[in-house]
Amino acid sequence: MYTQTVKESIHQMIDLIEDKAVLMHYRQLLEKELNKLPDAGFFNTDEAEMMERAKMGMQSVESGLTRSIEAFKMDVEAWKEHSLPS
Repeated sequence: MYTQTVKESIHQMIDLIEDKAVLMHYRQLLEKELNKLPDAGFFNTDEAEMMERAKMGMQSVESGLTRSIEAFKMDVEAWKEHSLPS
């Protein structure tokens, strides 16, 4: 039952996200899991993919969807704590 609750919670959160770049990252992460792609699949450096991400980033900035450098640094530190080996 716990797994179903987590899935429902994730579905609800995704429904609230409007940022296309964030949604694209989650989609890539899920596709990686479903297809068992290597980690490079999530951090795709294909030129077309990078251009698309840059365009989405510019659209976010133009729309005022930005955050402070302090918030960004906190997110990076939290990610490192949970993602990097101890």
